[in-house]
Parts: sequence; structure tokens; C-alpha cells
Amino acid sequence: MTARGRLKLARLLVEQGWSISRLVDRFQCSPPTARTWADRFRIGGEAARHDRSSRANTSPIQTPTGIEGESSRCA
Repeated sequence: MTARGRLKLARLLVEQGWSISRLVDRFQCSPPTARTWADRFRIGGEAARHDRSSRANTSPIQTPTGIEGESSRCA
């Protein structure tokens, strides 16, 4: 779904009171997806319509840089 579509979905739910079932039929998405975009719209307004990265901020099991270089020399 485009950013414009997400904004329209959220506005219809939050501002105009459309039901989730009506929205998922119209926008061809799942109920959790519709709720997610509506919740983000409630918190952040129009700016929240953009998709977020799913990339992790940290990697707790990542090999430390110093050790990483040593293992490549062993091969």
C-alpha cells in the first residue's frame, strides 16, 4: 500500500469512524495492518504514514570486529 493509501485508510478510520471490516475490504489489507496504520496516525499524524525500517538497531550476537579479522586470516 502506498503512503497516500495508508494516510487515507487511517483518516477514514480515525476521523470518519469507518469500521475495520469496511476498510480491509476496500483497501485489501488485514485488520492488524489497518489498526497499525490508524494507531501510527493517531500518534504521529501525517508524518507517520511512511513505512518504518524493519532492520535491527543492534545485533547482540554479532562477532566483534577484532575477532572477525582474525578468523579471515585463519582460512
